[in-house]
Amino acid sequence: MGVSVSRGRTWGRLLAAGALATALSVSLVACGDDGGGTAKPGANGGKPEKASITVTYGSDSASTAPLWIAADEGFFAKHGLTVKVVHGTSSVGAIATVSGAADIFLGEATTSFQAVSRNQPLEIVGALRKLSDFKLYVRPDITNVEQLKGKKVAISAAGDSSDMATRQAFTELKSSTDGMTLLPTGNSSNRVAALTTGRVSATLLTEPSATKAKKAGMREMLDQTDKPFLGSGITIANKFGKSNPNTVVAFIESLVDSIHWLQDKANKDAAMKVISKWQAKPIDDPDVVRGYNTYSTPGELQMDPTPDAAAGQAMVTGLKAMDAKAYANLELDKVYNLTFVKAIEDSGYLTKVWGDKLKS
Repeated sequence: MGVSVSRGRTWGRLLAAGALATALSVSLVACGDDGGGTAKPGANGGKPEKASITVTYGSDSASTAPLWIAADEGFFAKHGLTVKVVHGTSSVGAIATVSGAADIFLGEATTSFQAVSRNQPLEIVGALRKLSDFKLYVRPDITNVEQLKGKKVAISAAGDSSDMATRQAFTELKSSTDGMTLLPTGNSSNRVAALTTGRVSATLLTEPSATKAKKAGMREMLDQTDKPFLGSGITIANKFGKSNPNTVVAFIESLVDSIHWLQDKANKDAAMKVISKWQAKPIDDPDVVRGYNTYSTPGELQMDPTPDAAAGQAMVTGLKAMDAKAYANLELDKVYNLTFVKAIEDSGYLTKVWGDKLKS
């Protein structure tokens, strides 16, 4: 089995195919319900029903390293998968799974929650993180949150995780974004550039951009990294999970192996080479070094890929705060399907990989 890589060049075709997807009213499988007639994980001796799959991802952050490692270090092949890895944008990656242009999306979960609220037949079946990555940074002259009234605050895109988390950050600061301009500027690198050049007065940043901002003299106003927030969710179309349960399990188990491998300090040099390759940066680049140091640290990435309930509820609450009418009917059990992670847990695979560490 092998891996092929595309870094965005085929995304136009995925978008074209994704545009054909229609909003379907369905009842998503959740919390172990097999949906009636659905093949269960473990059937056919556990062999993947679909061995050659396309996986899209939306972030160049080293939080995506488990996907890259699974591709480069042979964990997909170990589990019987041939994987085409496509880099796209989080805003369309989840929707591509509906049309079948992609089989699995690994990326920000906000898009998936929004899609489900619009009756798209998607479900989140696993996750790599359950805590926020965000820190709120402001210009050096900003010492009080009220000074940001009338100012511009950079977000990645309207309605995405950075938008939602920004609103949550100001709520936590006993304020709101009322009277501020939320300016879409793109990814974390673009946002730190907008902040340091004075184009905006504040923005949420993830590592390594947060460290860049600090070194440039920007002030950290709020650290959200201890707050529940679902990041790096594993999203599939409902019909894909029903038809290919062993494939889904094999994919998730590959990521479990990758996280275990990443946390082994004996693999530091090899892991940094993988991150360097996929980020297209020198191995000694500060972004590569900080990315490795951050996500190789136990606790940053989940040993157990079960989507966290508190993190998921934070997403639901945040979206309803953004638009109560649009997300009035959104509930967590419409988004999560725990069938596959439960099968992995019941099989003893997590204990086999992590041993006693899983209990810590």
